Amino acid sequence: MKKLLFLSLVVLGLSGNLTAQIQSRIVEGPIPYEAFSYHLPKTVFKVRVTIRTTHEDPGIYARYSERLLGISDVVTTERVNNELISVELDTYTLPDPKRAFYIQAAAPQVPKRRASDTQVPELNLQFTSEGILRTVNMDLSLTESCSGKASKQETKISCPENANDNSASSAASIHTQDMQLSGSSIRMAELAAKKVFELRDTRLSLLQGELGTMPQDGASLEKMLTELNRMESHYTELFTGSRRQSVRTEVLEYTPEKIPSYEILFRFSSQKGIVDKEDLSGYPVHFLVHNPGTDAISQQKDSIGGKKGETSQQACALYYYHPNRIDISLLKGQTVLFKDNFVIAQFGDLMQLPASEQLMVELDPETGAIVRIKNR
Repeated sequence: MKKLLFLSLVVLGLSGNLTAQIQSRIVEGPIPYEAFSYHLPKTVFKVRVTIRTTHEDPGIYARYSERLLGISDVVTTERVNNELISVELDTYTLPDPKRAFYIQAAAPQVPKRRASDTQVPELNLQFTSEGILRTVNMDLSLTESCSGKASKQETKISCPENANDNSASSAASIHTQDMQLSGSSIRMAELAAKKVFELRDTRLSLLQGELGTMPQDGASLEKMLTELNRMESHYTELFTGSRRQSVRTEVLEYTPEKIPSYEILFRFSSQKGIVDKEDLSGYPVHFLVHNPGTDAISQQKDSIGGKKGETSQQACALYYYHPNRIDISLLKGQTVLFKDNFVIAQFGDLMQLPASEQLMVELDPETGAIVRIKNR
């Protein structure tokens, strides 16, 4: 829920037969003292990239693995490999500095008008905590949530996928006393291989019920098998090496400024993961912004009665957006990593409401579109 900020310009009505109008203009310099500035929203994308990283560490007896255990598929060099798993997009909005306006209750330009002849209406404004205009002369309770999605705080996430992740150095700590006193690497490797076969024989005897001391129940049997498997895995890793995997999510932000556009969002390297756009060690991931051209929203007739325009010389009651839905794609070469359509505020049509004596409007803080409008 977004917090609403309230500003009010209250001028007591004076007797007379003229009424001031509520007017908005584009900010091009200092604004009048009695006016309030406001911004229309700008859409920012949060790009969540999920990456799986695999670390491979060679076993200290890798060169003896085929000779002593008959295993040829082993890790021989230390390696790190990053894999791009998925890309997801979400949006939030900020005030757009390029869409700055001010609003005031301005007296009509009438020759020989006396100040006492003008009645100035009350002007109440509500803003989101980010400073985006929410309402004009409409009170929204704090329990009313904004129509858009609240932005979420993102952090990098790291979580292991493999509970048995152990490097060769940690596996080496399970050397027996005989192995440590053997005096040569080949002798230590032979003793480690012997331990692997002993563990396999013990597990087979346990499964066949031929062990001297058998467990009393199924739970004890399962616990013994789990421990035997763990120990065999550790000793085997002295030869085969180990593979450790972790998954993390990195968050990037991107603000599209023009349409259509096709820009490199980031590059991805199997050794380094996400790298800078200028780092040619990684392949590019492009952010494609495309207007489908047949959008139902943009083809609807504006029933509010507003008109397009950005002329600073012409005052209107309020500037707002007529939203358009835009296609967004993330591409790795010809491979589509993500595709969807979004209402992007800054690509909406800028519209004007005619200057009015009485104005009650609610705006969508995510799109800048009019949600409700009525005359008091």
